[in-house]
Amino acid sequence: MGREHRYNFFQEKSGLDEFFDEVFKRTVDPTIDALYEQLRREWGGLPPGSKDQFPDRVSLVLSNYLIGSGTGAVLTNVSRQLITLADGAAQPLGLLKELADTLDEVTNAISAITDSISKGTNGVPLGTVKDGLLKLVDGQRPLAKRLVGELVGQLAEEYLSAVTEPHLSNLMKEAEPTIQQLVTRLKEVQAALGEIRAKVALGQEFAQELDTKLKAAAAELTNATTRASQEIRAYFDGLDYSIDNPFLHYSANEIKQLIRARVRERFLETAAAAGIQVSLKQRLYDLDALYREAVDSVFQQLNGVIRQLIGQTLAQLDKTINDALGDLSDVIGAGQIDGHALINGNSLKMLRLDGRFRWRVPEEMEFNAYLIIKELDSSATPGCGFTGDTATEVTLGANDVELDWISSDLRADVATKFSFQTSPFKPVGMGGSFSVTGGLDFESFKIYRLDAAVAFGLYENYLAAMCGIKIQSYDLAGGIFFGRTCTLDPIQMIDPDVAAVLGSPPFTGAYLYGEGWIPISEAVLGIPASCLFNISAGIGAGAFYFIEGPTYGGVMKAGVLGEALCIVTIKGEVKMVGVKSGDNLRFNGKGRLSGKVGWCPLCIKFGKTVGITYQNGSWDIDY
Repeated sequence: MGREHRYNFFQEKSGLDEFFDEVFKRTVDPTIDALYEQLRREWGGLPPGSKDQFPDRVSLVLSNYLIGSGTGAVLTNVSRQLITLADGAAQPLGLLKELADTLDEVTNAISAITDSISKGTNGVPLGTVKDGLLKLVDGQRPLAKRLVGELVGQLAEEYLSAVTEPHLSNLMKEAEPTIQQLVTRLKEVQAALGEIRAKVALGQEFAQELDTKLKAAAAELTNATTRASQEIRAYFDGLDYSIDNPFLHYSANEIKQLIRARVRERFLETAAAAGIQVSLKQRLYDLDALYREAVDSVFQQLNGVIRQLIGQTLAQLDKTINDALGDLSDVIGAGQIDGHALINGNSLKMLRLDGRFRWRVPEEMEFNAYLIIKELDSSATPGCGFTGDTATEVTLGANDVELDWISSDLRADVATKFSFQTSPFKPVGMGGSFSVTGGLDFESFKIYRLDAAVAFGLYENYLAAMCGIKIQSYDLAGGIFFGRTCTLDPIQMIDPDVAAVLGSPPFTGAYLYGEGWIPISEAVLGIPASCLFNISAGIGAGAFYFIEGPTYGGVMKAGVLGEALCIVTIKGEVKMVGVKSGDNLRFNGKGRLSGKVGWCPLCIKFGKTVGITYQNGSWDIDY
């Protein structure tokens, strides 16, 4: 995913350490280099026979370079650097740059999969635009097909003859609906990361949040560097200067690493450093998980194509779905199981298995399903913590399942999740979700959206649902959440705009929302709504209250849509979310104007979005 130091600091214990290591290299390390050179000069300036006075000189140098409290203190001392680590003006190479670089590399990696890429993994422009792995060209994905062929050639050269047309194109066509869904999901993650990236810029919301946390902890950070200084002084006190020359018997790198390690360890112990990690997880944890799972699923789809290609020429490969044992054989079967594991040391961090299954419920249907087993870390997993050091999360699900035996073009994503605490072992929760696409058509109306999620257990107990219904030209939608959740997932499902302003889970409470679009031209003027002439108005409202904080607020939405002669369409919407948590009052919203003129694909489209933010008396409009 780019440079070697790009890490998962949302889930791994060492991730935050690695993140700040990169920041320290650009900010703190130059000061430590200067500190070392000053110590070497102080040692060289002592008269013969007075080397035992060196620890006193060490204290003065440490005070100047680390704490900044001595005579002639260095302006860019380490204590000051830690306090302004998220101040882009004072530290242009600090925390904000590292975070921005990381976000840029992830969005660049997504582009390399879904669309096109113009930058290398080091961020340097390539000088030309290259097609991404899943770039759609004339209805096909040529790079993905080429990759399949090259992998077969490298991993199983004896079956290279299987990579022929039309077999490869047909298999890619079968996988296309799922691949398109994964591409859409990755682009949604990319868009969300882009919004966060904009907020990392100097003076923007996320940048201010991080800067405020560090500056508010100025006294704590100064204490941390003071403790580090004392430990470094104790090290030099322990040397025997009658035989030890610290600049002869120890390398410059050893002494610098000693100083750096003490500063870094004391900093990472502070509440300020923990607060930075919490802020990162709040904004990025869910997106990070979605990104990784979607990328895994993309390559699992290509892996499935490879297996089926080889299976066409390998007679011994049993591609059939085998019936279950006993009476279950009448309703369930499975075949073509494969997967992969992620191992860190002696720990299995994730296991994923994918398979082809057949159910009769009541009609026979076949689908691709998956099993994911994750190890969660109590110190790195956001939301509700658990008592032990680790927990295990088991997810069973299937994406893009065809349900045409219920309604034509009906498809669904389903998932069931179980959580187990491992120390001591015990089940702590279970949950499930489904999302229907394609719509359920009835005689007088259509359900075009139907999502639901539920969870029960020690930490989470909630019910969430979202439904959209269209009755002729009338469009109605509504959502509900109530209970306790350890993640933003169920609220995100109902309303991503509300989830974006709530902050850190857990949340215990309720959220209700409803909206409707009414054809005014039909209801008032009696003119049947159509693309020839239609004026519709939309209005929505919602309210939420959560015990934590306490946090409460509401949602208002208003819009208008106009169509004429089937060639002109103009739509405008404004949505504002207001939330009050303690003494903090925030409004976050968007206004969008869009439209088209002419008949597509030859039409001319336009659109403009304005972001609106209000926080504690300050308004910010992002054009």
